[in-house]
Amino acid sequence: MAQLSAVLMNTYNPSQDIRLLAEEQLQQFLNTPGSAQVLLALIGQRDAVARDLRLAAVLVFKNNINDFWRTEEKLATAKQSGIIIKTRALALEERESAKGALLEIMLNETDNSMRKSVAEAVKKVSENDPPESTWSSLMPTLVQSMAGGGSILNVYNAVVCARGVMKRYEFSRETRRNTLDSMIQLVFPQLQSLLITLQSQQTIETAALIHVSLKVFFSATSYSLPRGPGIDVGFWFSVLAAVINKPLPEASEGLEPAGQPTAPEERRAWPWWKAKKWATKIACMFFPRYGNPKFSAEENEGFATYFRDNVALQLLGPMMNSLTHKAQGGFITDEVHRHCLSFIGTAVEVSKTYKVLKPHLSYLLGDVVLPSLCVSEDEVATFTDDPVEYIRKVHNIFDEFMDPRMQAQNVLQTLARYRPKDSLPVTMTIIQVAREKCRNGSGPDATRLKDGIIVTVASIVRVRPPLFPPCLPPCPSLPLSSLLVGRSSMMKLSFRRF
Repeated sequence: MAQLSAVLMNTYNPSQDIRLLAEEQLQQFLNTPGSAQVLLALIGQRDAVARDLRLAAVLVFKNNINDFWRTEEKLATAKQSGIIIKTRALALEERESAKGALLEIMLNETDNSMRKSVAEAVKKVSENDPPESTWSSLMPTLVQSMAGGGSILNVYNAVVCARGVMKRYEFSRETRRNTLDSMIQLVFPQLQSLLITLQSQQTIETAALIHVSLKVFFSATSYSLPRGPGIDVGFWFSVLAAVINKPLPEASEGLEPAGQPTAPEERRAWPWWKAKKWATKIACMFFPRYGNPKFSAEENEGFATYFRDNVALQLLGPMMNSLTHKAQGGFITDEVHRHCLSFIGTAVEVSKTYKVLKPHLSYLLGDVVLPSLCVSEDEVATFTDDPVEYIRKVHNIFDEFMDPRMQAQNVLQTLARYRPKDSLPVTMTIIQVAREKCRNGSGPDATRLKDGIIVTVASIVRVRPPLFPPCLPPCPSLPLSSLLVGRSSMMKLSFRRF
């Protein structure tokens, strides 16, 4: 074991000679009987072995799984292709032992990096020994761990592992989709029982477990709706609504859930905001894909009608509450902001949800959409301190896609396209009021508001050009930063598809 540890650490040595020698020695070790069991024994020694050494061992095991599990057919194919395989294949008894040891390590792992690597190893093993055939005990073991009354760590690790295995079948069709449906019928009832218990708890561990449970739900539904019993549809969407609507107080308030960070990047990584991100992501994925009977597949028309008449209205309130919290000066992450605006954009197209939104158009456009279109304080600071970085970010396609401003523009354009009689008079009134504020005010706030006006008009002109003059009426001069943002937004709109 000590010799293997030295070899593994030398594979990361900066000296090329030492590294190449260690890699050769490691390859010789992998070709000896019992090499997989020795690696798994090393990985499982959480208290006695350094984390870096365990991580090196699990990466070696994971990268050689296909060779450990190779069949005679794979070996013949490799020989025909001229590929030389030096790793010794495991016998059937060794494979069964390795699978049991790997699953035991996964269920008791405490380190996050190790957990991800071991979960990926379990997923790769399941590709060679599918859960529907040669590893039929995998999913029942994970479900038993979820319900076994053990520590929350065991439950969390079991859900993480189940998500990795189910993700393999996320975009599958026909036969493989049947396998996923079988897993759903086995896993979902236990997750539903688990979430009932978790909803009243406020700990970080609870948020992490809700987060990964929602990821399981997303993987099971993103490509196709599950078939068969075992799924309480109403329950899952009530969980989404509760997570989206859950207040997350600032750390200074001393309320539960406590401990929210203050730095934006740390907030994004906080488990409660991750849970909200996935809840809003699922909601804004379901609505256009499965929730509009006009565009749903024939076999999903019943669900689409149910979603439109019930679920969409149930989720609309929490989405608007999140946007209201942002409008009142509270914090929500950019991902949650973007997903909420995306959901509102879809809700505008559907008559049932639009009837609920219609009385609040003035608030939606003036207090939610217009501030979202204005240049932020951080962007002004970036332009002042590092103009080159500002221009790079403005013209970065990925940053543009992730920016909530694009979804705010989409809400404006959707209203102008589908509800012009209701939205355009309200929009023009809001623009005139905003322009008066700009005339009567000065400083950074007035500048950002001017920019929001420019972007608002530029967005609507793409959909309703005859209703607006080619330029705005005269207004106080705008600083270069505002002109750049407005001009950039107008130019970017030319790339949008309508």
